[in-house]
Amino acid sequence: MDVTLKRDLEGVDWREVAAVYAETLGPEDPAQLERTWSRSYATALAYVDGGLAGVARAISDGEREALIVGVAVRPAYQRRGIATAMMRALMDDLRRTAIILTCEEDENVAFYESLGFRTHKRAMVLGMGRARPPQPLDGDLPGRQGANHNDKRAFSTNSWSRAPHEPTLCGTTG
Repeated sequence: MDVTLKRDLEGVDWREVAAVYAETLGPEDPAQLERTWSRSYATALAYVDGGLAGVARAISDGEREALIVGVAVRPAYQRRGIATAMMRALMDDLRRTAIILTCEEDENVAFYESLGFRTHKRAMVLGMGRARPPQPLDGDLPGRQGANHNDKRAFSTNSWSRAPHEPTLCGTTG
C-alpha cells in the first residue's frame, strides 16, 4: 500500500473530501469544506494508490493554541497507519503550540493517547449541531463594557500550561 500525504490544497477535489466525511463523520457540503479548509493553519490529505483515503486539518494562531479537527479515514483504510501519519504531520506543524482536539467516540481515545494526548475532564462547546445565537460585536459584550477579544484583562486563553511537546485531548469524559 503506497500512502502519500498531500499538505497543500492545490487541485483538491472537494467532492472527494466530502465523500470521506460521508463515510465516517457524516455528510458535509463540498463548497463549505473548500471555504473552511482554505483558512486552516495546516492540512493533511492521505492518498492511497491515487485515491483519497483520509483527511485532517488544524486551526491555529501558530503561537499558542491549535485545534485539530475533522480527522477521518475511510473504513477500508482504517488501522493501516494513515491517521497516525496525518496526525504526526499536523503535530509537527503545531509543535510550538498547545494542541487541543475533541474525540466523541470512546473507541478513538486509545489511538489519540498512543500519540501522547491525555484526556481532560471537560470541554465547553457552543454551537455544535445547531445554529449559534447572534454574537455581540467587539465592545458590545454583556457585562464587559468596552471590552474586546484583545483585552488581556478581560479574557484569558492560557488557563493551563504545558511544555510545547505535550499535546492535550479535551472533551472525551464527563
